[in-house]
Amino acid sequence: YAVIGDYSMRIDYPESFALAKDFAERTLALDPASPEAYAVLALVATKEYRRATAAALFRRAIALRPSFASAWQWQGALLLTSGDLAGGLAAIERAAVLDPRSAVIVQNRVFVLRTQARYSEAKAVCMRSLAVAAGNPYCLEDVAMIDLQLHDLEAARNALERFTTAINPGAARQGRELVAAIEGGVG
Repeated sequence: YAVIGDYSMRIDYPESFALAKDFAERTLALDPASPEAYAVLALVATKEYRRATAAALFRRAIALRPSFASAWQWQGALLLTSGDLAGGLAAIERAAVLDPRSAVIVQNRVFVLRTQARYSEAKAVCMRSLAVAAGNPYCLEDVAMIDLQLHDLEAARNALERFTTAINPGAARQGRELVAAIEGGVG
């Protein structure tokens, strides 16, 4: 419930937060050492801009289960949005070590690397992910955008075609047309 507001138009943030808090508090009543409950409360605190509370709750969740990849990932997002880019990236990289197949963790890591203009590293992270999950739409899109940022239009054309084909097979032509437009030509 703590993140459902990000993905649904059927349930709004206040309702999802209330449900998340309720379930987390009930969980803690049954199991005071539940790292998931602390992480959920931390997510809600993050979304409510109670950053110090969120940070403390994430530290508690991670202390209870140091292998909890999602808690590391979410803590990384909190640190990043608080201005601690190095700490945020370190937390997300820890999450990636703990759960190397998570498409969302890869997406978060690549986003941070791209915002730091570390394009080659970001692309390498995506290429490793695509070797395991060839249809990862996050990485297909990121690779295409990185290739565009690096002005490698042929690679961008191929990556955009893979991305659009994965999302909507009928749209593959659009990737070629975009690159042709950037080149100053016609699709």
